Amino acid sequence: NLRDRFPHPYTETQASEYIAQLMRQPDATSFAIEVGDVAVGGISLHVGSDIERIGAELGYWLGEEFWGRGIATAAIGLVTNFAFSKRGLIRVFAIPFTTNTASCRALEKAGWKVGSDGIRAKDGKKLKFVYQTSVNQPRQKTQAIVKQAAQKAGIDLELKTVTASVFFSS
Repeated sequence: NLRDRFPHPYTETQASEYIAQLMRQPDATSFAIEVGDVAVGGISLHVGSDIERIGAELGYWLGEEFWGRGIATAAIGLVTNFAFSKRGLIRVFAIPFTTNTASCRALEKAGWKVGSDGIRAKDGKKLKFVYQTSVNQPRQKTQAIVKQAAQKAGIDLELKTVTASVFFSS
């Protein structure tokens, strides 16, 4: 239930390299989730670049023995508030696996409620994601699959079509 960039199994060497990388970054966007001064998980804001710098994807994980205690919910609430109040972001989104009902539930408990239209919202702000790509038959099929998965997770996915020259002009 993690992105492909998260190695598994996760070695101590990889953890050390990850922490060293974070220590070189000028802004704090990744945090340990601690219980009794012991790191039991992590939560990060993956801030966009260029015009997407005003938003961030929220990612989190928690050691299995700490599930079901409200720890992830508390971390989601704290980091979401940090993103808006301290980082000045105007958009935060999370894309949980639809099969990970506990992760979806943690978002709901942190205030990201599913509305009558099936889209999550917090404090009146809908969870929305814009997916832009050029058009061809395989991409249209992929877009349909991604849109369906996003809707299951309570995300309003807007599909935008652009001409290929926008991405590949010389």
